[in-house]
Amino acid sequence: QLGLEGFGISAQTFATQTETMECHTPEVVIARCAVLDYFDSPSQRKLEKIFTWDANWHLIPGRPLIKWLRMIAREIALPTGAPYDLLCDDFPENSVLLKNYPELRPYRDICFWWKYFLNPDVDSFPYDEGTNINRMRAQLRFSWGD
Repeated sequence: QLGLEGFGISAQTFATQTETMECHTPEVVIARCAVLDYFDSPSQRKLEKIFTWDANWHLIPGRPLIKWLRMIAREIALPTGAPYDLLCDDFPENSVLLKNYPELRPYRDICFWWKYFLNPDVDSFPYDEGTNINRMRAQLRFSWGD
């Protein structure tokens, strides 16, 4: 859209949590630095940040995410009353947004998993001692928190 810089994701939590991480492989340190250099570059700093769940660890849509989804919905003439519901895929066959933009599903899921594993609260992970989590239980179904 004219006059809008664009949208991006934030790596601030990743930077904070990995600054004191012990790493014995130089390639991993170089990869971390490259990721942080990219997300802290001047061209990325001026972008509005979407998928900011790591700001308070609540799965709720922020203003920039709603703004981004409204802009996408306008492009394909979708109703924009509650655009954040368009990202939910409890019924993937009903998601017009994910049908028209198939790249949004992996982008959303990659951002979610990346930020989910940065969560410092151990209780947020569904693991009980002595219980194995199988592959089918680890599939991501997306819905918003209360």
